[in-house]
Amino acid sequence: TYQGKGNFEKGLRAAEQALALDGASRPAGVLMGEALLGLKEYLQAVETFEKAAVPKPKEDRPESLWSEEKEVNEEEMRAEARDRAWRSRAFRGLGRTFAAIDENEKAVEAYREGLGLNPREPGLLIGLARVLVTVGNYEEAMIMAGRVLKERPEPEAYYLLGRAQEGAGAAGPAAETYRKFLKIAPKNPRADEVR
Repeated sequence: TYQGKGNFEKGLRAAEQALALDGASRPAGVLMGEALLGLKEYLQAVETFEKAAVPKPKEDRPESLWSEEKEVNEEEMRAEARDRAWRSRAFRGLGRTFAAIDENEKAVEAYREGLGLNPREPGLLIGLARVLVTVGNYEEAMIMAGRVLKERPEPEAYYLLGRAQEGAGAAGPAAETYRKFLKIAPKNPRADEVR
């Protein structure tokens, strides 16, 4: 994507074009929000992510994922799963935006909403852990970082777990966590900070 390359203006134009074709496109709305966040247009990003996170009106959703024969309608299930994934990504963007403007309570709320849709999403768990460390809720930050680490060795999760352990006064476990962080990410920009 354009955002991944840091070219947020191009990403914004592409999202605007997609929304001109389909004003209800959740993916285009999320990508527009990400571009706005990258451009530090925080208020517009909040509005865009909030719109992208809103569930579809009931009349636009199937009444049931089951046919009259009680068989699973796989296409509807896939569509619902894709929609949940894009909504959770919108909440992740909303959390990142609120964190960027030091609206930490709102950031926590946005990350929790996203986790309600996608409880194993590493970006949501890490984002929530980051904000929880910032506000001093170290115990819950450790839980969120730990949930990521149960799935895979993610450097940012190790870093945040170490910060949370350190904040909670557990110097020994924090030192061990930082060693794991340095082992898997020795060239990470934060490596010097924890050495």
